[in-house]
Amino acid sequence: MIPSSDTIQSECFPSLTLEQVYGAITYYLRNREELDTYLKESERGYADFKERIRSEYPRAQRIDSILRGARAIKE
Repeated sequence: MIPSSDTIQSECFPSLTLEQVYGAITYYLRNREELDTYLKESERGYADFKERIRSEYPRAQRIDSILRGARAIKE
């Protein structure tokens, strides 16, 4: 389900005004294709970055796994 503008403002971005949320939605709707392309490219870039870091620093993945496990126990 898509959240309402009020929900987006109050629960996700409380520092924004409702008018700013509507403005962001309007901007997205007017530029949907361009923004969707940008977001997909950003996701690919991030996935490539993560893979490069994993291959260059294999111990980092083990440390990350340990830290995530410790966080899970703490919660």
